[in-house]
Amino acid sequence: MGIAYNRLQDTQKAINCYQAAVKLPIYPLLKLGAYNNLGNLLKASGDLVGAKTAYETTIKIDRKFAIGHYNLGMTQKAMKLYTDAIARIFSKGNSVESKLR
Repeated sequence: MGIAYNRLQDTQKAINCYQAAVKLPIYPLLKLGAYNNLGNLLKASGDLVGAKTAYETTIKIDRKFAIGHYNLGMTQKAMKLYTDAIARIFSKGNSVESKLR
């Protein structure tokens, strides 16, 4: 539903759907995409703190989730947390770093 509402450009309903999805009592790995999509919508709507939290959750679920690291780094950049953003994207052992080389 979140994808459908997003395509209909009803961002708030899409956010509500993803927020409901991540509350479901299912295995956390199955929520990974919902948290990432929620973060994308929150960031696009200007809620950088909410987006940061969503992306941090993706990394807690799967520390090797490269897109989560990248999205968190770009959100930190938007928040002017430049040192954190650089450390997130280029930290030793981070799968994002290996993809950029």
